[in-house]
Amino acid sequence: MEIYSITHRETEISDNRYLRIYQGSRDEIPEYVNIISDNEVAYDTCLMEFKRKVEDEESIYYYYIGDRVSLFEKAESSGISKTNFINIVYAVAYALTQADKYKLAQECFIIDSRFIYIGEVDALLAYVPFEMDADPKNEFRRLLGFISGKTLDEYEEFRSISAIAERDFTFKEINDYCINHFS
Repeated sequence: MEIYSITHRETEISDNRYLRIYQGSRDEIPEYVNIISDNEVAYDTCLMEFKRKVEDEESIYYYYIGDRVSLFEKAESSGISKTNFINIVYAVAYALTQADKYKLAQECFIIDSRFIYIGEVDALLAYVPFEMDADPKNEFRRLLGFISGKTLDEYEEFRSISAIAERDFTFKEINDYCINHFS
């Protein structure tokens, strides 16, 4: 089932790589969009920095991805390492834990392998400031299912996180587990 039916593509502008997400209409956007498009807030929430532009009556969000690759692309080309896994789980848990601090809707975080970009030492998520119809906990479980078939080795950290996600959990619980076991 396709939860995130979002029109998107990667593009290069002045030697910089971006993920472009199309909203499809020029609806009013919440004031917090200007706040979270700020680099400091993006860094504090494991979100990709982005800018919104209106082109031909359509809102387009440009997310800076630099030399990162999508989790999907990484999984298909070389598999997911233990370090990648830890970075991904921490990014998702931390971002969703920080959501309240910045008054961000958890449903607007895209927890999907096509929209999580990983670098050598980090993983970043896309946040879309328009209404989404997703359940973050179910999407996190779906992401773990995707990763389970793409890991290079089986490791205890994956089994532990999967066990937590099988029951009713909070992202703070996952975040705390990451801090206590992955540091």
